[in-house]
Amino acid sequence: MTAQALFEGRADLNGYPFHLLGVVSQRGTGMENLSAALAGAEMLLPYGWELVNVAEFTNSNHACAVMRRRKPA
Repeated sequence: MTAQALFEGRADLNGYPFHLLGVVSQRGTGMENLSAALAGAEMLLPYGWELVNVAEFTNSNHACAVMRRRKPA
């Protein structure tokens, strides 16, 4: 899923069957990219997702926040 889709309200995770999800950003370079991936990840926290890891891929100008769906209590 792209961070941009989350920002624009186009993301729909209803029926998403997996427990892991990547929020990818390709908005610019460096910290701008990383910040966008983290902002997208933060938007998912109220919906039962938690941040697992963050990676920046310098060769492709992408950043990815790996999310995991929390198990219901």
